[in-house]
Amino acid sequence: MRSIPPGSGPAEPARSVAARVYRALAHRAWEEALHLVEENWSELLTTNAAAIRAVMSTVPPELVESDARWRRVRDYLETVPGGRVPTVHLAPSSAFAEAMALTEEAKHVSQRGDLPAALETVREARAAYESASAQRRGGTLADLPGLLLIWGGIELAGGDSGIALDELTRAYSMAHAGGVPQVALIAASEVAWLHALEGRAEAREDWVSYAEAIMRGSPRPLPSPMSLQLSRALAHYDELDFATARREVGAARATSAGRTPAEARLWELAVVSLLIAAKDPASTATAADLEQPDLPGRVQARGGELAVARAQALAHRGQLERAREILDALPMPLIPSARAQRAAVHLLRGDRERAAQDGHAALDDLGRPRAAVTAAAVLAVLLLRRDDPEAGPAFRRAAVLAAAHRVPVALTCVPRADFDALAEIADLSDEEWDAVSAVKAAAVRFPPSPQPGALRITEHELAALRLLAQGKSTAEAAAALGVSANTIKSFRRRAYAKLGVRTREELVVAAAAHGLL
Repeated sequence: MRSIPPGSGPAEPARSVAARVYRALAHRAWEEALHLVEENWSELLTTNAAAIRAVMSTVPPELVESDARWRRVRDYLETVPGGRVPTVHLAPSSAFAEAMALTEEAKHVSQRGDLPAALETVREARAAYESASAQRRGGTLADLPGLLLIWGGIELAGGDSGIALDELTRAYSMAHAGGVPQVALIAASEVAWLHALEGRAEAREDWVSYAEAIMRGSPRPLPSPMSLQLSRALAHYDELDFATARREVGAARATSAGRTPAEARLWELAVVSLLIAAKDPASTATAADLEQPDLPGRVQARGGELAVARAQALAHRGQLERAREILDALPMPLIPSARAQRAAVHLLRGDRERAAQDGHAALDDLGRPRAAVTAAAVLAVLLLRRDDPEAGPAFRRAAVLAAAHRVPVALTCVPRADFDALAEIADLSDEEWDAVSAVKAAAVRFPPSPQPGALRITEHELAALRLLAQGKSTAEAAAALGVSANTIKSFRRRAYAKLGVRTREELVVAAAAHGLL
């Protein structure tokens, strides 16, 4: 007999409830998920028992054991044989068949490197699935985790990370409840990677543990997904253990040896490698390596986190103008990590106004801890340079976030001299001091300190400077930029004055030293 837990009230459509359950699980809102299940028990048990099983398989076991409400749901669920709705064998509706076909097409388009087209196709597939009748969808639930895995993976690579989180969490929950460990493992690893990319340590560790539990419990060996290995690498990177991070990246490369991994995997591998190269003094990567990593051109052309990682690596080598160009070329609105990194680059260039603007914008999104710490550290340095007494408290806010989310690496986005000065004047608790002292004790590359009287080269001046450095005449530079020769002469005089040089030969040497070429 199917019982309904006491207290169940009026129900809403089961499909929308299930979506809200999965969304709550994605955000680890256990109490909200329990409330939804209790309030809509009968409808969920009839049409979407997988949502209930997802709750019971995702929520930490100690929470279930410590709360009678959780145990009651578990006991009620056991009244359904296998905890699942019996499979209904129905011929797929034309809409569902279309969703399957479009999803397969999106996967192949993504593997070819055309991410915008893949995203468009995924969204068409999702719309086709939603247009299928509820009865047809109910009869093909076994196929849904695989669809969600592909949709979420493509959204993660270049779309909406919030949608990706929802869909990958649903894929994990449904595959785990339905006994499809391979899909559950990949989904859990992708969610772990997403949290690692944003610097959410606690959530990352939860999902890494889910993935590892699947591998331990599988009757046959399951290979460790590259995204799981790279999640571990980012955890070591965040805590300044670059040697272990490099070993994890090496293991990930070995995983792909002899195979042709999807380009999303190459993208993830490049992001982690660039982040480590930026901060690790032992890295042998040159500026040319950072500009042209060993990737297919269509992977390099992707925006987002890959561009941010490349810009950070170049900024730490003093290539500030190139870093700014990369970040400015990203489509708007910028993701918080791009905003935070651009704030750091503007700080190093001496553009305090733009550094403050980007720093405040990035700090508004505290759901991305690594970017938030970077932004908070930049804002603290801006206050320090104005001799503002709020510099110490501002740096403490950065240290609080770094300690709470275990991302001390993000404190190293500012010059070492500024970091040391702020650490001296900030009133830090023991926990916050631990994060700061970890940075002090680590071998880590900080970005270079700005030159005295930091340069304020405009984009037009920079364009003219580069043409002149290439040997172009005044007339040739004017023609290339579509301005008059007198304008080029004016740009040249200002560049000479800002760089403190008198000849074109000196101009080339000074511009290269400032990372302008």
